[in-house]
Amino acid sequence: MPQATLQAGVAQIDITPPMGVEMSGYGPYEKRVATEVLDPLYARTLWLQAGEERLLILTLDLISIGRAVRDAVAHEISQQCGLPPENILIAASHTHSGPATQLMIGWGERDQPYLRRLEGLLVEAAVAAHARLTPARLGACRQRVQGIGVNREQPTLGPLDTAAQLMRIDRADGTPLAVVYNIGAHGVARYPYTRRISADWPGLVAAGIEDALPPAVALFLQGCLGNINAHAMSFERRDVIVRQQVADMRTGDVAMRTCEQILPALRGLETQAEVALGAVWKEISLPCVRPDPAALTRTIEENLAAAMRLSLADLRPL
Repeated sequence: MPQATLQAGVAQIDITPPMGVEMSGYGPYEKRVATEVLDPLYARTLWLQAGEERLLILTLDLISIGRAVRDAVAHEISQQCGLPPENILIAASHTHSGPATQLMIGWGERDQPYLRRLEGLLVEAAVAAHARLTPARLGACRQRVQGIGVNREQPTLGPLDTAAQLMRIDRADGTPLAVVYNIGAHGVARYPYTRRISADWPGLVAAGIEDALPPAVALFLQGCLGNINAHAMSFERRDVIVRQQVADMRTGDVAMRTCEQILPALRGLETQAEVALGAVWKEISLPCVRPDPAALTRTIEENLAAAMRLSLADLRPL
């Protein structure tokens, strides 16, 4: 793969939903409806170009993104910018404190006006990054991150990936332009039973990077998170306000410890202007296990009963 001089462009746009949308994450039939924004949600875009090769990375502070939305956004970006859809990576952070954005029965109803608006915002961010292409330099490394993540199924014996994949893109004069960081852990550091919109720990890490390396835009790519949470969680529904405060402290602690370990590596990266870019698109089908109807009915009844014992309308935001 031949090397060529790198060009890069970045943009970010606020994709925070309106209050009143249903939220997704932490469990089915929780009836969580957003009433407050703890921190805004963003879409961040990084356009990379070297010679004839062009790539777009688009990261979202969302739990997931449906295939129909992904395809519609990629098609429109392709039409406006001439970029092949298979060269477009759209990735969600998997925060559990955002709106329902993908069809998952029981995990929040999608707000269709928000989804239509979201499509336009993502295309707008991609087009803006393309318009801002500038000569750039790139460097990448891997950094071990200790003390982040716990296997929720096997806390002492379960596998845990402690590697952070890091990339820094600078302008030609050495000014930071973008950072891409990849760590595998669910976006579940916030307390589950609240109605506050938040990008969770990946959003706080992004804010920390952007504060430390201005004016860089920080893009988070979720890793193979599997059963890995950022820290041990509490699903207790007693003393909600206190548990919410404790979870917020833990979220900040996860973000701070992550930044403390990856920022020295990011600052020490050597970058180069001549790079080789490439993209591979592969569609993978994952088989689903057909549930036992009786077991499924019991699960639904148990979750509905649990939801009825404590209404989220009784919770008060901090």
